[in-house]
Amino acid sequence: MIEYKMPKGPNELRIKHFACLPLLPKDGFSTDRERVSFLAEFTGLRYGQILDFTEPDIHKMAAHAVNAISKLDLKTELPKRIKLGGKAFVLVDPEKIGIGWHIDFRNSSIATDPVRLACLFYIPENFNYSDIDENGNLVHDIASRHELFEAEFPLDLFMRSSTFFLNKSLHSIRRSMVRQIIAKKAKRKIVSLLRSLHLFNGKRRSKP
Repeated sequence: MIEYKMPKGPNELRIKHFACLPLLPKDGFSTDRERVSFLAEFTGLRYGQILDFTEPDIHKMAAHAVNAISKLDLKTELPKRIKLGGKAFVLVDPEKIGIGWHIDFRNSSIATDPVRLACLFYIPENFNYSDIDENGNLVHDIASRHELFEAEFPLDLFMRSSTFFLNKSLHSIRRSMVRQIIAKKAKRKIVSLLRSLHLFNGKRRSKP
């Protein structure tokens, strides 16, 4: 019989548990297959390994997991500084960090690799995102902390961070759209002024 230690509560849930959330039913599990599939994703065990547990244990494990997820703290303000594995990491300010971060952020997906996103939400303290070594490689690339974040980054912090950075991203998009609208309005005003002075007719004049 395989043994598995379930997290005691929401504080022990990590980003690795994020993958099970899409399998979480709104109105309870309708079939044992749904329950086992959920537990396999939650625990990281294979589907067949979950079946090695007794049916009452499977029900208890699933209920415990759902209860822990339901108690996640999704409202507390994000901490500016956290520690994982004894190392300090600081919350990124998208408006102050270099273009390299924004490129990495755009190329990341919460569906395919949520851990990569977490590595972008918090970066090593006193770290310049553009720092490179003598070979031109990033000194603290994402791969160097991916495993640590996968094992220790709290699930509730990840979900709050995702919301925070999504709002930042949407705000940035809105500002960009506003700038485009303002630019278009300004251009129309300039064109109107030039037309009134008979300096612009909307078409490029042909050479005599």
